Amino acid sequence: MSIKTLFSNFDRLIQSPESVQRLRRFILDLAVRGKLVPQDPKDEPATELLKRIAKEKARLEKTGKIKRVAVLKELNKDEEIFAIPEGWCWARIGNIVTYMQRGKSPMYATGTGIPVVSQKCVQWSGLDLSVAKEITSASLEDYEAYRFLRDGDLLWNSTGTGTIGRVVRVTCPPVKLVCDSHVTLVRCPHVVQEYIRTWLRSDHVYGIIEDRAAGSTKQVELTAGLAQNWQVPLPPLPEQRRIVTKVDELMTVCDRLEGNLATGDDVQERLLDVLLHEALEPNGPRCRTTL
Repeated sequence: MSIKTLFSNFDRLIQSPESVQRLRRFILDLAVRGKLVPQDPKDEPATELLKRIAKEKARLEKTGKIKRVAVLKELNKDEEIFAIPEGWCWARIGNIVTYMQRGKSPMYATGTGIPVVSQKCVQWSGLDLSVAKEITSASLEDYEAYRFLRDGDLLWNSTGTGTIGRVVRVTCPPVKLVCDSHVTLVRCPHVVQEYIRTWLRSDHVYGIIEDRAAGSTKQVELTAGLAQNWQVPLPPLPEQRRIVTKVDELMTVCDRLEGNLATGDDVQERLLDVLLHEALEPNGPRCRTTL
């Protein structure tokens, strides 16, 4: 069963909310493996993109616009999770970002109207500031300018069983919005941020993050070292855009399916299980819940 045939028939195959969730994970897996959209040999290889990012980071560091950080070593072959298409490369998140750090522990207050992003705010549906706690205006004076959220920033939940690993992309944030110490700010303006979010919410990251995180059962932690060194399969920049466009299209179809589902029969459920099993590698990562 080809992926083209599967997608052309999934209206008929998807018959329960659980099936839709499996399809969402399947779409993300295809996207980050380079199997969702075709490659274009005319695209500049991702290795050249990495070189440009390194040069730009060095320039920004020299002018004091970003913090100076150590360059992480390249991945070795043993760290590559799966085979990637020609023109792609494996990289570490820390070598892609211009800034990546957990927020500070804030000085909380009530009635100030100044929110601070906590892990409860970072939901799969987006950034929810209605559940945010408030902080004092005076405490904002202690925040460096680079800590204030910018359009396109990624927020990655970094603590707590059941909450660790959720990730959102910030859109038009309020002025001087900051996050607390349970959330990691990932700033990567030289790549397609939504592609990095696609990778972070795939089962290759979200599906295993609790197992890799350090700490107690109730308070697992995404350490700075683990976050910086996490692998990313990086496509050429134009392909990143094509992937994000296709993922958005397919997720919209999934939303429509999810909103109009009737209870499916056992035969359809078993058929979908077989198709997904055949399409994905048999020893893929453990899956987690809703994306």
